[in-house]
Amino acid sequence: MDSDMLAGVIEGILFGAGDKISLSELCQSLNKTASEVRFAIEILKQDYQSRARGIRVVQVKDTYQLSTKPENYEY
Repeated sequence: MDSDMLAGVIEGILFGAGDKISLSELCQSLNKTASEVRFAIEILKQDYQSRARGIRVVQVKDTYQLSTKPENYEY
């Protein structure tokens, strides 16, 4: 699985979970190293920043979650 495909799988996991997911949980469920998962998450973060997208990936300590972008909170 290449990094772009891994990013898509992680996006689906984060969306489906609706809550924070730890790096270790992602690594274990995907059978990937921490560096592979972090790299794929960076792809997602860049993708969300470069487009007029309404969501972002938020990192809190060693967990990740999809969240509404702050500029869209009023809606």
